[in-house]
Amino acid sequence: MTLADPVSPDLKRHLRTLKLGQLLATLPDRLTLARQQKLPHADFLELLLSDEVTRRENGSAARRARAGAEVAATGPDLLTVSGLSSERIVVLLSGNSVPFAEVSAHRASLEEAYMELTRDAVEFRAEGAS
Repeated sequence: MTLADPVSPDLKRHLRTLKLGQLLATLPDRLTLARQQKLPHADFLELLLSDEVTRRENGSAARRARAGAEVAATGPDLLTVSGLSSERIVVLLSGNSVPFAEVSAHRASLEEAYMELTRDAVEFRAEGAS
């Protein structure tokens, strides 16, 4: 650790081991900011982790776009992914250290697809009883 490089080799190694090596790009600037603003340790840690969350979310969106996937939140702790096989989804999640509990494939039948596409189109309506 020097004035030119305020991050020690041990810290760099630990961050890389924890798969947080990307923090090294902004860490010197964040350390300077923390000193200038006299940030408490917890606030400094929150700032660093917020940077990492934003970086990962942006990277995730870019990877999904490149992969041709569409992702929708369909419930609490539930995502629906279209445009990728379940095997490819597992590879992407695992390769990017994203925790998940289950991946299951669903193929809609032609009838299900037709009903979904035409659910708002009603040709006949039942008359109310008089």
